[in-house]
Amino acid sequence: MVDRVKVIGHGKCQGLIGLHNFTGADWGEKFVGITKKTWVSEYPKLPDDDPAITCFRELGDSHVAMELIGKELPENLRPLEHFVCHVYRRTGPTTLPALRWEMFHSKNLEGEMLPPTRAARANYTAVRDKS
Repeated sequence: MVDRVKVIGHGKCQGLIGLHNFTGADWGEKFVGITKKTWVSEYPKLPDDDPAITCFRELGDSHVAMELIGKELPENLRPLEHFVCHVYRRTGPTTLPALRWEMFHSKNLEGEMLPPTRAARANYTAVRDKS
């Protein structure tokens, strides 16, 4: 176990529970087209100082307010949005609305085949964390 922590890094290990919660269960509420295996393989590739790691640690430690402010994400959640966008597209948009538009426009995908909207993901996470 200690060897795995050394390979992944202590900070990233602390964020694994938050990553698991955020990316959904295998049986539902997961991101379209992205498997748990993909999330778990992309997460260790983050730089050690990436703010998404702090967000995942906070999600694993306690309830984090996920409510939108108007149509915008709170500042502390934007690193999660950037990480999601990076997993879907290595280069390109760094916000979910822009990513959804690009995928719809370039691949002609219908709504159910696109990444979730900001509100959908925030609502899912908030409801799940209350129980």
